[in-house]
Amino acid sequence: MATRGWFRRRNLLIHPTYQLASALTAIVYILAYSMLLGFLIFLPLEWEFSAAVDFPEQLELAQQILRLHGRVWPSILIIALLVGIHAVLGAHRTAGPLFRLQETLRAYARGEFGLRMRLRRADRFRELETCVNELGASLEERRTRLEARREHAAKGTETLRRYLHGRGGSDPQAESLLAQVRDELEAMRWEVEARGTA
Repeated sequence: MATRGWFRRRNLLIHPTYQLASALTAIVYILAYSMLLGFLIFLPLEWEFSAAVDFPEQLELAQQILRLHGRVWPSILIIALLVGIHAVLGAHRTAGPLFRLQETLRAYARGEFGLRMRLRRADRFRELETCVNELGASLEERRTRLEARREHAAKGTETLRRYLHGRGGSDPQAESLLAQVRDELEAMRWEVEARGTA
């Protein structure tokens, strides 16, 4: 039975630098905005405390400030951690496609044009999948056409060599040119094969 949901992922951190930087950035922003929120919450209370004349009023305001401190800051830290975790998971949907794009392009550089990029349903950059797969198909088709043209040229060269030999003599200059063409076609064959198996 296939696992679903959270446990389907093989790697939580596909691109750790990017994902952790996203999480850290989110946490820093949450903490910074929370500090501003804390300032806006506690400053009026501090003003009231400073303006209070009698001790019982100051005591009540001080207790209120301490209760708020005890509730607000731990809550903000929990929210910051949850946002950080969400940022890692959210960045996973961005880092995964970028990782697959990188791996697919490396395969194309090795000549593995038959490889196709597959993204998950919820991944970002879904339009890249189509573009990269079209690129792979195009490169594969071009290699096939090039190999077919090379084979056709090799057959034509062999036919020309037989024709020249069949005329009753050999022309050293023509033989030299045919040898150069055969060598060039063989080099093309090796390059096409090397690109296809690298």
